[in-house]
Amino acid sequence: MAEVFGSITASIPQSNAIATDIVKFTQDPVDAGDTLIAALIITGSSTRTLYSVQIDASSSNVDVYLKLWFSASLPTLGTSGADMILRASAEKKVQYSFSSPGIVWVNNVYGAFTTSAAKASVTGPSATVSAQILASA
Repeated sequence: MAEVFGSITASIPQSNAIATDIVKFTQDPVDAGDTLIAALIITGSSTRTLYSVQIDASSSNVDVYLKLWFSASLPTLGTSGADMILRASAEKKVQYSFSSPGIVWVNNVYGAFTTSAAKASVTGPSATVSAQILASA
């Protein structure tokens, strides 16, 4: 049994005057008996804006749900209700865009991919999944 949580593989500053960062969040496959933990995706306590999220579930044979928490502290999967849940169908890529002014938040952003949108869900997909998040810094 292992603890599984996502990793940040890139934070790419953008020259666009609106959106300033693309953050790529990747979660490795979760095996039976592993403990899924939310990963810190974006750090900070200033006001920020979320403009879009692209989820890549092309290697997953089940639907996946990206759960996001806008929180100062690490949420507990299964007990902390997510602030946002975005679904991607199995073997697909999906793009979510948020119209102006986007989604504004203060604090960190934590995230985890699960195989159910239910609050109690702590099961992650058995394939690598990722998300690219476009947000202000």
